[in-house]
Amino acid sequence: MINFNKKKNTGFTLVETLVALFVFSVTVLAVMMALTRGISSTIYAKDKVVAEYLSQEGIEYFRNMRDTFQLFADDKNDGWSKFIEKLKTNGCEENGCYFDNNEDNFFGQLTTDIKILPCDKNCPNFLYDAQLGKYNYNKGSESTFSRRMLLTVIDDNNVKITSETTYRSGSNTNTVSLSENLSNWIE
Repeated sequence: MINFNKKKNTGFTLVETLVALFVFSVTVLAVMMALTRGISSTIYAKDKVVAEYLSQEGIEYFRNMRDTFQLFADDKNDGWSKFIEKLKTNGCEENGCYFDNNEDNFFGQLTTDIKILPCDKNCPNFLYDAQLGKYNYNKGSESTFSRRMLLTVIDDNNVKITSETTYRSGSNTNTVSLSENLSNWIE
C-alpha cells in the first residue's frame, strides 16, 4: 500500500536560502575590504619609496655640485665660496629652492651650470614622463610629488643640505625629509 501523506524533505526553504546568501555576502565583503586595504598599502609604500628616492637624488645633485665647483675652480679656495653663493642667491636659504633638471639642458653639462630656482611659497610639482620613467619639470603628466632643497650654513666650512619631498597619498599629505652635512674638503 502506498502512503500519499508522507512528505519528502528535499530542497531548501526560503529561510535557509536567505541565510546562505547572507553568509556568502559577508564573506565576499570581507575579502573585498582586505583587497582594498592591501592595494591602498601598496600604493602608499610605492609613493613613499619614490619620495625617498627623489629626496636622496636632491642631496646627491647638491653634493655633486659642491664637488664640481671645487674641482673646476681656478683657485682651490674659490670653489666652496662659489657653491655657497650660488645656493644663497637662488633662495635655498630662505624658502628653499629646486633645480631644473630639464632633460634638454641637464645631461652632459657640469652641475655648476644647472639652473637653480627659488621656491616662492611652494616648489612646483614634478611632471612624470611615463615613456622615460623619469620625474622632471618640463615634460609629462603632473605628479603629486614636489621637492624643496634647503640650505643651512653651520660655519664657514660646513653646511647642512635638507631635501624635502612632499606628496599626496589618498587624502593625506606626506613629507620625506633627508639631510646631509657637506664640508669644504679642499685644504
